[in-house]
Amino acid sequence: MRLTRSMLAAVAIVMLAACSFESKNEQLAHRITSAVMADDMSGVQALFTPDTKITRIEVVEYSGELNGQGKLHSIVETHPCDPGWHCFNAVFANRIYREHMRLNAKGQITDWFFHVATTPTPSPDPT
Repeated sequence: MRLTRSMLAAVAIVMLAACSFESKNEQLAHRITSAVMADDMSGVQALFTPDTKITRIEVVEYSGELNGQGKLHSIVETHPCDPGWHCFNAVFANRIYREHMRLNAKGQITDWFFHVATTPTPSPDPT
């Protein structure tokens, strides 16, 4: 019984720690990236302004490209970034991408794009 409680407590701590390390902007970028990878923007479309257009064809292309990079390990906001923009390193098993996101005063996404980073490929995750 005591071992079970200890294990449950340890699992709860790990889960909370995993969720708490991403900032609000990192969580937003992670949601967008995950939606693109899943080839389904329906759950995040309302986060974009009506004028922000990512076409269905683009989502399919982006999904194929990002899924080809293996597991998404993390998204970390980076600084410096151009004024008004939020920049992120999206670390995949096979490559690092840079994501750029701009928000309006209401917190809606007005621009979002990504490109392959020019930094070396990360080492594979040992887990």
